[in-house]
Amino acid sequence: MKTAALIANPHAGRGKGAEAGRLAAEVLRRAGWRVEVRETKSAVDTRPLARAVAQEGPDCVVAVGGDGTLHEVLNGLHDGLEQPPPLGLIPVGGGNDYARMLELPANAPERAAQRLLAAEERWVDLGRLEGGDYGSELFLNNVGLAYMAEANAARESTRFLPGKIGYLAAGALAFARWKPTRLLISIDGVEQEGAYLIVHVGLGRYCGAGIELTPDSSIDGGRFHVFVSSAPSRVRGLLDWGKVSTGQPTPDTAIVEGRRVRITGPRGFVLHADGEIRHATTGVIEATVLPGAGRLLAPPPSPAPLG
Repeated sequence: MKTAALIANPHAGRGKGAEAGRLAAEVLRRAGWRVEVRETKSAVDTRPLARAVAQEGPDCVVAVGGDGTLHEVLNGLHDGLEQPPPLGLIPVGGGNDYARMLELPANAPERAAQRLLAAEERWVDLGRLEGGDYGSELFLNNVGLAYMAEANAARESTRFLPGKIGYLAAGALAFARWKPTRLLISIDGVEQEGAYLIVHVGLGRYCGAGIELTPDSSIDGGRFHVFVSSAPSRVRGLLDWGKVSTGQPTPDTAIVEGRRVRITGPRGFVLHADGEIRHATTGVIEATVLPGAGRLLAPPPSPAPLG
């Protein structure tokens, strides 16, 4: 009998997280799993809850929520535990970008639980972020600065809107007040400096509810794909957005691969880690790839199309 601990964020999916946890648990129990559902009270208690649950020795821990819930559960599982259990996901949220890469159905907890029953252990890359106001922490998908960070911050005021609509509204709010951010970026020791619209350090392919800034990145590729955009004006940025958001090159953008990224900017500049807002305490952050450091319970990836 497989044992699973579900950590459900009741606020995820505009208040649907608790019900999603219950529905997913029913599917798993009918299949013979022994399941316990634990609800978070706030984002602050998610990490200690995940750590405590993992110490009880379940076969897997499953985050029930969005990308932020997954981020916090991941960090709880890696908080001093020598061998954390594999991490699963029942995606309930607005963005669900990591679920998109795992080919999990979003906001459909019973279908996602069915996929979990057939899932396999999969080792994926993690990133380690240092210099933020949460101290050293792990991330699964990406770290974003400049406009992408401001858009994620604005998302807090648009969560009452569903899915992509909420992200579009947040993006519009952030774009209206955007100013170029001057940064010094070092990728594996090679430096560039400028005023940037977007800096995006990606392990995964998607961000912001399906935006593809780094379409060739892979969650087990062993390298960051760092997207930078130096659009000189709002007008240019707006005109280029259709191409930028679908991974097409423009004269003002570049993608550079690397394993260690150091970024220096104004003290306290805003950034996000898997969509969770952070601030650079001293004005310097560093992200490092940890190849194969993440242990997921996920469906096997679909085979690549022939030809």
